[in-house]
Amino acid sequence: MLLAVGYASVTPAFEAPDEASHFLYAHNILQTHALPVLEDRATVFASQSTQRHHPPLYYLIGAVLMSWTNRADLDSYLQPNPYASIGTVTVNNQNAYLHPLASTGDTDTAVWIMRLFSISLSTVTLWFVYRIGCLAFHSASIGLTAMLFTACIPQFIFISASVNNDNLVTLLYTIGLYYAVKLWQQREIARRDTFLISAVLAAIAFSKLTGLSLFAVIYGVTVVGWITKRFSARAVLRLIAVSLMVAGIFSGWWYLRNWQLYGDPLALQATLAIWGRGYSTISQSEMYAIWESFWLILGNFNIRGPEWLYVYANGVTLVGMIGAALLFLRARASRPVIAFLALIWLGIVASVLIATRQINISQGRLLFPAIAAFTCLLAVGWHTLLRRVGKLMLLSPIVGLALFVPTQILRPAYMPLIAVESLPSSAHPLDVVADALQIHGYELVSKSIAADGVIGLRLYLSGEHRDNPRLYVKALDTATSTIVGTLDVYPGMAPTNVTSDVNGLFRADIRVRIDASSLRTPTQINLVLGWNAGEHYLPLMDGTKPLETLMIDGPAWANVPPPAPPDARVNVTFGDSIRLVGYTLSPRTPVAGDTLTLVLHWQCDQPITEPLSAAVGLLDTNKQIVVQADGIPAGYPTTAWQCGREFTDTRTMRLPSSAQAGDYTLYVGWYHLSDGSRLAARGDHIIESDNLFEIGVTVTQP
Repeated sequence: MLLAVGYASVTPAFEAPDEASHFLYAHNILQTHALPVLEDRATVFASQSTQRHHPPLYYLIGAVLMSWTNRADLDSYLQPNPYASIGTVTVNNQNAYLHPLASTGDTDTAVWIMRLFSISLSTVTLWFVYRIGCLAFHSASIGLTAMLFTACIPQFIFISASVNNDNLVTLLYTIGLYYAVKLWQQREIARRDTFLISAVLAAIAFSKLTGLSLFAVIYGVTVVGWITKRFSARAVLRLIAVSLMVAGIFSGWWYLRNWQLYGDPLALQATLAIWGRGYSTISQSEMYAIWESFWLILGNFNIRGPEWLYVYANGVTLVGMIGAALLFLRARASRPVIAFLALIWLGIVASVLIATRQINISQGRLLFPAIAAFTCLLAVGWHTLLRRVGKLMLLSPIVGLALFVPTQILRPAYMPLIAVESLPSSAHPLDVVADALQIHGYELVSKSIAADGVIGLRLYLSGEHRDNPRLYVKALDTATSTIVGTLDVYPGMAPTNVTSDVNGLFRADIRVRIDASSLRTPTQINLVLGWNAGEHYLPLMDGTKPLETLMIDGPAWANVPPPAPPDARVNVTFGDSIRLVGYTLSPRTPVAGDTLTLVLHWQCDQPITEPLSAAVGLLDTNKQIVVQADGIPAGYPTTAWQCGREFTDTRTMRLPSSAQAGDYTLYVGWYHLSDGSRLAARGDHIIESDNLFEIGVTVTQP
């Protein structure tokens, strides 16, 4: 419960899969005092209430629980994010909706009521997972292991912490599996069990169509028990008759209503008209995506977990299944229950794959009704192969990840605007105004771009604009002036036409991914920012000065392969930080009119805080400059250098065709851009009076 509340607290309203639609089902019941009707696809999707094909039990209970709220501000929560990345893993625009900073009603309270209801259902599910493990294998240890493992699957926690009818279906299905195991173990069907099972079957028939397969599970177990003399025919027939009667009384009217409205008690054709995918085949990648989303694909299928998780999931599943198979071969008494749990899991997997061919439901959470069968099988398999310490070691990664997800995965994905009192001293101050919107400053999360190519930026903003403009960001490779990344975003997931305090200062955390495939040498990536109101860009002003664009210095990209070794290795230091470690010169004996190419290999020993320029040129015998190539390394100013990384800096100089044959001196040095003073040079081949490194060059005539 604590984990689920933690997940819910960092997930904004309606950012879990289909959460808005599930909530609207209950909300509309309260508003219209009627059950929903399936209309054409366009009408259903325009209403955002797309889950109206489900039986209403979860929503009726939810409507009762939140009936005391008024939800007058609901529309402010239902403003779609036009740049939302739905179904595609990304580092920005994971939010499907724009979120108000301040509410004028209690929609948020109603969402929390429904989420807590879901969390309660899943908590009871965990209890029945434990009871199945205990009953099936006569071991509290196996029950506890299965329960712990279930409770730490991040996707299960995430769905449990959302408004979703799958939580009720999963609970009812798990209770049904528990009673199936219980009946088998106790070798009789008591009257009390008959009525309890009938209530569960009636409830699941009134919750979701996928739950109807529980009837086949219960009836299958009892019929097999009858055939094997475990149950009496009278008890089996009584259970079937009573459960059908109770289900008919409790939920039969819903299927009669469907028959009257759509000519189909299951409303399958009406549902396919909305969600159908035309019996398309399921690719191997789609099947694996279902498997991955069983473990952790959060948000609107756009937030992925660490890659090791999916390897780990395959590994622990394989170990558990091998152990269960060995126990099946060794222990005759355990064979029926192992076979039963395996059939349940495989049956649910098969039903999801079959349904996915018809309906667009490629989601791992649809496997949750059989989660008890799956985790109990793994738990008994681990118990067969491993000692207690081994099981703890096996479970530690998933337990750690479950604790890690809220703060390290969900929180960064759904970072809201944060009110601040003033611009922090670490930020670069700006005074850029776009009508009533103002950018007060920025700071980089890091001076270097990580290997994943994500730039972290914090902007300090205030104001609002009636046109609700978006912020655009363009990442610019300063070496080539090409755009290597773009982003359109509403900072902090909030609309820009309404803020809680127009005069307040807010911090927005923004992440921009660059395409580094074209970057071959270290370079600084600068960021171009502005506001786009759809049909026009907002004009920018820096104080009283108009700006064409706002460009800020971004971090450095230095994740490039090490350069090829230089022809000559040296060890020359300029100032306290810059080190020349080698060079390659071609041609070694140039001809007048040739182009000299000098590849310098640099690295820094400590960060450089001021802009410096390299002095590179050719001196004749009279110490006169023949040609020079001063400047910073292309696109990589010294303030952006990443220390400890060797990189190359290529300088080209064309010799005058009138150059006389003879010995020349190629020099290299560094100077301050502020006053032109040179950095002290130390090492071999130094012109001490000028603090320059020299390379002898002999020029010939053609």
